[in-house]
Amino acid sequence: MKKIEIYIPENQIKPVIQILHNNQVEGISYYEILGQGKLERSASERIVQGYRTNEMFIPEFVKRIKVEIIILDEKVQSITNSIKNDHSIKGKLVVSDITEDFNL
Repeated sequence: MKKIEIYIPENQIKPVIQILHNNQVEGISYYEILGQGKLERSASERIVQGYRTNEMFIPEFVKRIKVEIIILDEKVQSITNSIKNDHSIKGKLVVSDITEDFNL
């Protein structure tokens, strides 16, 4: 078994989920997280106590989505290739081994 973690900007969740559905992945978890890295961060207007300040700043951390799936080894290559070949998806893809899997 393998665990795939995909870190993407929040506006790219739909194509990733579509790729996972096309590869018959049933169990999908995703989280909204804050992160920083190579992905582009755009300037936002600073709001203080509900009031707009007209001051622009680049936030240190921005919203990202973390998608997690656990799949059989045979599906890893197909899923990772599909995600890599979709050039509209930018982020990180991490594959790791699952040594034990328990159904509760």
